[in-house]
Amino acid sequence: MRRDVEHCVRLGCDGAVLGALNPAGEVDMDTMRVLTSGARAPALDGIGTIAALLRQADGRIGVMPGAGVSEQNVRALRVGTGARKFHASARSPVVAQVHARHAYIRDLGGDYQRTDVARVCRIVAALQEP
Repeated sequence: MRRDVEHCVRLGCDGAVLGALNPAGEVDMDTMRVLTSGARAPALDGIGTIAALLRQADGRIGVMPGAGVSEQNVRALRVGTGARKFHASARSPVVAQVHARHAYIRDLGGDYQRTDVARVCRIVAALQEP
């Protein structure tokens, strides 16, 4: 896994999500956190399942709601599930400055999405509201 993360760093990835197994091939419970949408998309539609998972986990493992988490729904997710940590891409579209295409490099020159700091701030602010 270390080499996987090092490779992601070399590629300029924003992050990496990995599974963690111990030498016996079992899930390493010391580093366990489940990222879940409650088997629905967006996570708001899986709110009941996420809440049940959090109750069942009872602090032994982390349960993090993700999938469509936004400034509009993060408070409802917090209230409805009891979760305190959330996964959100908080992306916004960016219009490409380069319009040339390259046959071997996918997405070169095309519009793309990236994490929007203002959206992240709005999500954090929504979580700080009473």
